[in-house]
Amino acid sequence: MSLYYDMDANTLRTVMFRIVEDTEPPIPETVSPLLDDFLRQCFQKDPASRPDAEKLCEHEWLKKNWGFPNVCLSSAFVGTCVC
Repeated sequence: MSLYYDMDANTLRTVMFRIVEDTEPPIPETVSPLLDDFLRQCFQKDPASRPDAEKLCEHEWLKKNWGFPNVCLSSAFVGTCVC
């Protein structure tokens, strides 16, 4: 299933309104505390409060769930290891 699909104008307006007005998207109560923390950090609207990609790559949830425990995660995003 694609993340992109046809939306009518009302649906698109509703989505855009929610992005602007809501503090963050709803996070299911069933996620682990580590995933909850990771998502909340990602969803920080204020760039000064939001960790950069390099810091997020070091988050414990991502390290445990990335699938490549011995790979420098930063290299996947910037092309070279900056660890």
